[in-house]
Amino acid sequence: MHPAVLALIEMTSKAAKKHNIPISVCGEMAAREDEIKALLKRGIRSLSMRANKISEVKAFLETISLTSL
Repeated sequence: MHPAVLALIEMTSKAAKKHNIPISVCGEMAAREDEIKALLKRGIRSLSMRANKISEVKAFLETISLTSL
């Protein structure tokens, strides 16, 4: 969650979108609520995580709106 890392994620996300390149974040960051919000704010729309976290993350994603971030 370091601001410099989040800035790099946003820069990468924007560049990927500009060039129509798929981008995803995988690992623990993709399964933590606060970090998911930070990723969504920066344009990340694909998350990969351990199988046992998918239901929890899906339920969380259903409670938020991209426009409210």
